[in-house]
Amino acid sequence: MDFVHLARRDLEQGIEKQQSQKANAYVKKWTKFCQETGIKNRFLQDKTNVQKTEILCAFAAAIRRNHFGRTSRKILLGNSVRDTIRHVRQDFRTHGFSDPGADETGATALQLTRIFNGYKKRDPNIENQNALPLIVFKLLYFNKLTTKNRHLGLITVGALFFGMRSCEYLQVQRASEKQTKLLEIRNLQFFRNNKKLDIHSDNLSKADFIAITFESQKNGEKLQSVVQHRSNRTLCPVKAWGTLVHLILSYQNTDESTTLNYFISDNKPNYITASDMIIHLRSTCMSLGENSLGICPKKIGTHSIRTSFAMQLHLAGVPDFTIMLMGRWKSPAFLRYIRPQVQQFSKNLATLMSSGPTSHFSVNHTRRNLVQSRVFQRQRN
Repeated sequence: MDFVHLARRDLEQGIEKQQSQKANAYVKKWTKFCQETGIKNRFLQDKTNVQKTEILCAFAAAIRRNHFGRTSRKILLGNSVRDTIRHVRQDFRTHGFSDPGADETGATALQLTRIFNGYKKRDPNIENQNALPLIVFKLLYFNKLTTKNRHLGLITVGALFFGMRSCEYLQVQRASEKQTKLLEIRNLQFFRNNKKLDIHSDNLSKADFIAITFESQKNGEKLQSVVQHRSNRTLCPVKAWGTLVHLILSYQNTDESTTLNYFISDNKPNYITASDMIIHLRSTCMSLGENSLGICPKKIGTHSIRTSFAMQLHLAGVPDFTIMLMGRWKSPAFLRYIRPQVQQFSKNLATLMSSGPTSHFSVNHTRRNLVQSRVFQRQRN
């Protein structure tokens, strides 16, 4: 048996498609850089260690200035440069060559470290997308002027309670390159009296709780299930998702493999896109007025929904670790989105949220959802 061949195949299978595509793109840029600068061997076999580091630093400078980019941006962020260099160094090691970015001890060369630090200091501040108060989601939910608006309202509220990433429920650009799979109806399960309801049941909106299974995610986790219980408030994840599923299955030629962003308009099949969502969110906020919300429309995007999920739980006093688990974060990364906004958000909270945060975002309710999620996950496994 050819174990060498098998090992190579196992190695290839261990690299996610998205990760492999990114790595190949970085290596192509490095190869092009070598061609442009007259370097015949991209693994720099005829160069000294000092020369290798100098060449890699020059490549970093080219990447920083977006020399190989497809966008009009003049400068790329330091993290983008660092990622590119990291993949190129990894390509050297994968093919059995010495790391061109390492010093004699194996650590990152001092020159590269200083370049990365300099880029980080000079990087512009990144403006995170703003969290939105619940009144915005209520307006979206009750907007039934068109079929599209109805679908947008339901899917927005449903996504809010699960802190979903946009690529999980919307049509996004370069979707084929992404690791995350778009959710389908079969990924949703509704339970009443601890019994699973048939997906075609008319009682989905009356279920006790809903479980959504995320098959493949950005963080690498697979087949992760999250549970949310029914709420007696206006905004309810069970009612939102139950109504949406019932609506989608009422169309011809739909089944459990139909994606959650599907709808029919003017007798034509359509899919809700990320652009649709951004336009709808911004127009709804503009109808309330920038002064009353304290939010600039330009700072509102699809990530505002995920940020709003974290913000609601944070303001309700839910521990950060629990927010991480329910939002499927692998680190406290969500804190950098919400911390700068907490003070401003809290200032307008009383007037913007009617009777205050829904009980669905309370500590006890969130704890209950977390416990049920763990139980459901164990049962699935």
